[in-house]
Amino acid sequence: MKTLPLLTLALVACKSSPEASTANKNGSSTTAVLTTGSNTGSAAGSAAGSSTPSPWDNTAVSPDHATAKPAPKVVEDPKVIAERALKRIPEIKKHLAELRNQPFKIDVPAEYQTNKDFRSFVEKEIGKELGGEKAKAMVEALVHIGMLKESIDLGKAMADTMVSQAAAYYDPNQKKYFLVMTPSDDNMLDTITAHELTHALQDQYFDLSKYLEPNGKKGPALSDDEINARKFIVEGEATFAMFAYLLTAKSGATTLDEKAMAGLRMQLALTGNLSIDQLRTMSKAQAEAGGSDEMKAAAAAMDKIPAIILVPMVDSYLKGALPIAAAYTKGGWAEVAKLYSTPPNSTEQLLHPDTKLYPTRDWPQTTTLPKQAGTLVESNVVGELGWRVYLEQWGDAKAVDNAAGWDGDRFAVWRNKDGSLLGLIATAWDTEDDAKAFEAAYRASLVARFGGDGSKRADGRAVIVVRQGMNVFVVDGSADAAVQKALTSAKFKEIAHK
Repeated sequence: MKTLPLLTLALVACKSSPEASTANKNGSSTTAVLTTGSNTGSAAGSAAGSSTPSPWDNTAVSPDHATAKPAPKVVEDPKVIAERALKRIPEIKKHLAELRNQPFKIDVPAEYQTNKDFRSFVEKEIGKELGGEKAKAMVEALVHIGMLKESIDLGKAMADTMVSQAAAYYDPNQKKYFLVMTPSDDNMLDTITAHELTHALQDQYFDLSKYLEPNGKKGPALSDDEINARKFIVEGEATFAMFAYLLTAKSGATTLDEKAMAGLRMQLALTGNLSIDQLRTMSKAQAEAGGSDEMKAAAAAMDKIPAIILVPMVDSYLKGALPIAAAYTKGGWAEVAKLYSTPPNSTEQLLHPDTKLYPTRDWPQTTTLPKQAGTLVESNVVGELGWRVYLEQWGDAKAVDNAAGWDGDRFAVWRNKDGSLLGLIATAWDTEDDAKAFEAAYRASLVARFGGDGSKRADGRAVIVVRQGMNVFVVDGSADAAVQKALTSAKFKEIAHK
């Protein structure tokens, strides 16, 4: 979805406080901070046995934090909390601009918004993108190829996700920052504000709407994987800048020294490697340990969000900060800026920033699938991130490894004259061994989906998997030899690039 909030995890904003767009038709005119009620950074560091202080952990600032008795919980008017937080914006803007080495070109108005008003905003934006039969057709296609386990009301699922998880957002259309949730922790509120003000800076210098939808609503759309990749940059930078702010705000430093940068990269790597199930569990534990009712509800709501929506949303912040850190290490903010002038082409590049983004990019391959009789329902690129989600939700314990050799793909779902669906999938892999690993993992997913040997869908239609060297092809819903021949004749080529 291009007009939905780009969610940010408040778990990366919360220090040690317990309060902390595939079906995602990615891209957005709005950015938001997501709350999951989890102190992921310090928990991750502890789990790994790290002795490096975590920027998420208040114990690094106050040695008495661990032994101090919790103060009695006082319920304060959200509007009062919000007004106090918004009054701190000028000082946050000043330090963030110095840290980011980018002065604000214009002021950024801000206000508190109720959950009810936020839902109205989200539902209106969703209606623009998923009106009529579009959402229904998209869901049908994603269920057919197994990206969704069951049919859902996509618009409602997207709205529920945004409303349950968003703590704040920046809207490039209004050029305005909205605070939605009001945790009582001032540090968390200030880091949320730093995150959203970073989006304002991005918008003022790089035009977020154009970055996420470069050809406009009438031009050729970016693939889902391309837009997910750009979300990694937008949200990854905001997350990285937020932590840089957190690490330097008290000292007034305007750069990250080598020691601070090394510690931050280590913590980001630890956090980025957490699975979505680990994040869910930690979020609930932290919320129950003392989070607000809003944070508890946000953590509980994560269980109801389909993986194809939740994982790209979460990863754009936690994993998205890693390529930003790599860029900053290579050449500071000037190198980060290059990721806007020359955007990434795939989630693969950003999931492996030290090998497939730097020192040189691993350019993905593309192909054109053969046209079929009937009506095209949906066609898109899954990408490495999407294949991780697919394999994980069908029980592949090695989904990350089995998707890691991705080099390109394209799927299309057609509706036959009799109403049945036909799915065509073509994938390219870095090596023949990578293709073999994916083929085996995909065949195993078919067994999980359909039972037996996985060669027949529930309606009896055939599913055929063919590997040719470094390519794996899937005909999902037909045993027609002509369809198979046409699909396996599809040729991949490296995308055009400078």
